[in-house]
Order: sequence, then structure tokens, then C-alpha cells
Amino acid sequence: MFHLAGMLDDGFVEGSTAERLHWVMAPKVQGARLLDELAEQLDPAAWVVFSSAAGTLGTEGQSGYAAANAVLDALAANRRKPSRPETASLSGSGNRPEWA
Repeated sequence: MFHLAGMLDDGFVEGSTAERLHWVMAPKVQGARLLDELAEQLDPAAWVVFSSAAGTLGTEGQSGYAAANAVLDALAANRRKPSRPETASLSGSGNRPEWA
């Protein structure tokens, strides 16, 4: 099971609105949560989300995108338990040990 959603709406925190943040975050956050719930029922061989280093490092002008990726990282970390060995969270940087 793979999650590859993403949406950009570049802007700084000061210019953000709830609507803009929802528009950027919904594909990653809601999509990943729905797949997480579905994975509980289907028990897939793999559960993979594609995240970005922006969630950890931040990216100038991409506050919503960074926040959405931070949520994906947290969701993947929550799934990373002995009973769920299928979890993977990947980043373009590939420099974090928990992103395997």
C-alpha cells in the first residue's frame, strides 16, 4: 500500500489561512490516515508513505507543506511497532535512519 499524495500552495505562516492550510495538508494527512485505517483491515505486505525533509528541516515559504510532511513522519513513526514491520517513510534526502 503506497501513499504518494502532495499539494503545494507556497506561502509564509503570516499569510496562511485555515482554508489554505487545509487545501495543502488534506491530500497528505487525510489520505495517509485513511490508508492507515484501511491497512488495519487489509494487512498489506507493505505500507509506504512518501514524505519530505521539509517536515523536519522546513522549507522557506512552504509552511503548510512542511506541516503535512511532519504529520506523515509522525504517523509512520506511530506505525513502526513490532506488530507492524511493513512501515516505511521515505524522503528525498534519505538521510534519516528511521526513513528506510
